[in-house]
Amino acid sequence: MGKPKNITIEIPQPCHQDWGQMLPSAQGRFCNNCQKEVIDFTLWSDARLYQFFAGNNGHVCGRFLTTQVGRGISLPPQPHSRLYRIAIAMGLTLLFTQAGSASAQSRAPMAQQNAVGRPVEKKDGAESNGGCIRGTIVDNKKEPLINASIRVLQGGKMVAGAITDYDGRYIVTPLDPG
Repeated sequence: MGKPKNITIEIPQPCHQDWGQMLPSAQGRFCNNCQKEVIDFTLWSDARLYQFFAGNNGHVCGRFLTTQVGRGISLPPQPHSRLYRIAIAMGLTLLFTQAGSASAQSRAPMAQQNAVGRPVEKKDGAESNGGCIRGTIVDNKKEPLINASIRVLQGGKMVAGAITDYDGRYIVTPLDPG
């Protein structure tokens, strides 16, 4: 039969002998009144208490903290075995080595753009004589390209740029007319 899942330490008749008057022993103190060894459980972890009491069904005299008595104590979760971790690592390795490889786009994305030469309104309400380029970038399946980089070059030098949004749209502004 296996160990119980949960144990509770109960003290139906507490002993009233003075701990300081008992003689020191290997596991705690020896009580001259009842002629029994009293185990000091006050520094024991829940895991150690569980191991001790799950394997001991007899009467035990002990010194406990009030936080150790009258509550359920269960075996703490155990880490996975080395064999389990190796099996998981091998499975993940197989999964990633057998996954299909990703490839770059074979054709350049299609772009739709409109050059607009009208003045661009600034935030303060004034007008600027600059122009803008607006458009949408889609792939060969007509799906929008998100976060595509747009660069406007003039004489081999980049003069403006933008990034496409979720719908593949962009606007590059302000630009010099022409």
